[in-house]
Amino acid sequence: MTILIRNKVIPEGRAIKLAREPHDGRVKHLVNTWSDATLKHCFDGRKEFRKAVRRNREALQSRGKKFVIRKVYEDFFICKNLRFSTKASGREETLYFKDAQHTGRLRQQHSKGPLVTIDHHRRICLFFSQERLNALNRRHEKASTFCRVGLEPSDGTRLIEFEWDGVRVNKCHASEGKVSTSRTNVKRRINHALQNILGNSSS
Repeated sequence: MTILIRNKVIPEGRAIKLAREPHDGRVKHLVNTWSDATLKHCFDGRKEFRKAVRRNREALQSRGKKFVIRKVYEDFFICKNLRFSTKASGREETLYFKDAQHTGRLRQQHSKGPLVTIDHHRRICLFFSQERLNALNRRHEKASTFCRVGLEPSDGTRLIEFEWDGVRVNKCHASEGKVSTSRTNVKRRINHALQNILGNSSS
């Protein structure tokens, strides 16, 4: 990825300094991965860039001179836990995972950075047709008739995620992409996402 902050290309050395994280090998490794010209990645600002570095840095550990993904992440981001993906125009897909206890995602391109995430609180996913989502966005007077939602992903729907702490909903987020349930080349897609985010592939 080419690193852009407010649409300005940031050289690798400058990006490392901007990270404001302890400048160990993991920071340099991440910045080097994101500086690859294969993908362009635009951050809204320095704050978003620093947050992405900090959060992704936690997913890496050193093994001698080599950096590898921590076992908790490696064990979670596997084929059987992949639930669905979303894809927006001009962006690499985001992969969504779920097991008995956790939810998480591999987000390759976003204005707040690429991100490998296992959620602290499980997220509830609702799936809307584009027509129903448009009605909600317009606050249509008959929007309630369009508010039937799916609890399971289906191709072409739109995703809204709710963060749930077991008592109440704290945050919600609407994906810009459309949902895909394709199981084609799952392992390759997971490896590709890990490579784009962390510069590492799963075994």
